[in-house]
Amino acid sequence: MAAVDSDVESLPRGGFRCSLCHVTTANRPSLDAHLGGRKHRHLVELRAARKAQGLRSVFVSGFPRDVDSAQLSEYFLAFGPVASVVMDKDKGVFAIVEMGDVGAREAVLSQSQHSLGGHRLRVRPREQKEFQSPASKSPKGAAPDSHQLAKALAEAADVGAQMIKLVGLRELSEAERQLRSLVVALMQEVFTEFFPGCVVHPFGSSINSFDVHGCDLALFLDLGDLEEPQPVPKLPPASPLLEDREEGDLGKASELAETPKEEKAEGAAMLELVGSILRGCVPGVYRVQTVPSARRPVVKFAHRPSGLHGDVSLSNRLALHNSRFLSLASELDGRVRPLVYTLRAWAQGRGLSGSGPLLSNYALTLLVIYFLQTRDPPVLPTVSQLTQKAGEGEQVEVDGWDCSFPRDASRLEPSINVEPLSSLLAQFFSAVSSWDLRGSLLSLREGQALPVAGGLPSNLWEGLRLGPLNLQDPFDLSHNVAANVTSRVAGRLQNCCRAAANYARSLQYQRRSSRGRDWGLLPLLQPSSLEHHHHHH
Repeated sequence: MAAVDSDVESLPRGGFRCSLCHVTTANRPSLDAHLGGRKHRHLVELRAARKAQGLRSVFVSGFPRDVDSAQLSEYFLAFGPVASVVMDKDKGVFAIVEMGDVGAREAVLSQSQHSLGGHRLRVRPREQKEFQSPASKSPKGAAPDSHQLAKALAEAADVGAQMIKLVGLRELSEAERQLRSLVVALMQEVFTEFFPGCVVHPFGSSINSFDVHGCDLALFLDLGDLEEPQPVPKLPPASPLLEDREEGDLGKASELAETPKEEKAEGAAMLELVGSILRGCVPGVYRVQTVPSARRPVVKFAHRPSGLHGDVSLSNRLALHNSRFLSLASELDGRVRPLVYTLRAWAQGRGLSGSGPLLSNYALTLLVIYFLQTRDPPVLPTVSQLTQKAGEGEQVEVDGWDCSFPRDASRLEPSINVEPLSSLLAQFFSAVSSWDLRGSLLSLREGQALPVAGGLPSNLWEGLRLGPLNLQDPFDLSHNVAANVTSRVAGRLQNCCRAAANYARSLQYQRRSSRGRDWGLLPLLQPSSLEHHHHHH
């Protein structure tokens, strides 16, 4: 028997555990398959690269607060090539300097005293940390801490620049995106074994252009015909014989038609199957939990090597088109992303967005898009204008709803609205604070508010729930995406908007402070300073 890899421990009952990948295998052949597999090899390479990096790096502290990475880099260049300088997150208390090769690091360590700007530097070999599979430790959306964020925004030239900077700090990096694609590819590979021809589609914030660090990975597992039986195309009656037979078949089909109850049971069984596949067959996945009772049933999961959390749903084709629609909105006008990121951060700080009775991020984003449709001239076209522009191959219908729109923004006319970001943001606050939320249905399809006096629109769309805030999904017209919002939260939304609109009229909002005071976006993003309200979370 070959020597077992140092990452592998033998389990009492004959199985093996790979401690690098947190994977248990039942027998030798499946262990060998794991050790030869892409995932294990990738982590082995990653670990080797980290180790080599560690052997070229030194740990530096004791430099003055105002020293930046460029100055450190310049100092250490005297000893040989410098590959990178990483400062600690907070205040420049220490740095890790990676030299270009081991010789350069030796040269640094062989000099007994270092000083920079009159300060004595403390330079030590970098401790070899135990290699951990790259998992993110930060909570959702937390990547740049508030201190970093505030510092970066304070230095921007104006509110518009602050908004653009905010996007840059919160959006996913290229590396984070690639990690997500790898997890999607891994899932695709495993699910294809069980459901040949299936497609794993990421949707939601991974593809809708409003991603933030640590956002969930939402996946739609499209099983094709297995999921939604397509109606059999009717043949034109060519001969009496054929007509006869067709009727006979239809009779049988209607006997077999499932009752919703059986359909529900089947859906739940399918969900459990997906849960078992995630649990047993996708390396690195843990904490798998099926939630069959949700409006859209899902299986939740976490993936240890990447640190990602997410969910898989079997029946969320509409959400896929919604995500693509949001992404198209961002492509149509460069002001969409800065506005949405800013308003999401603002709403979060005010305790307006989240789960339960609060606005979902999706609802808040649609509110911003609706606002942009209602400017004069409009910043974004209405959904029905987009539907009319859809090309030949772009006609899509899901569950009877029309989800057609162009896939490519370059074919569409850009907006002639030239308002700057700072002014659009201020307008959002004053507009929302004055809308009659309860008395109208905000329709992105029409780009206007439809009156609901006498419940008019909801008769048009069976099942639309009206309430204190009515915001219609762009495609599923019977869905009020804010149906969960209570009158208390809707009232707070308008009060917070009113306070923000007031603040936006001040010089503190409009001008960069020369005296190091908080200005522009900063007071809007700090947890409630403008509203004097009791918070009930």
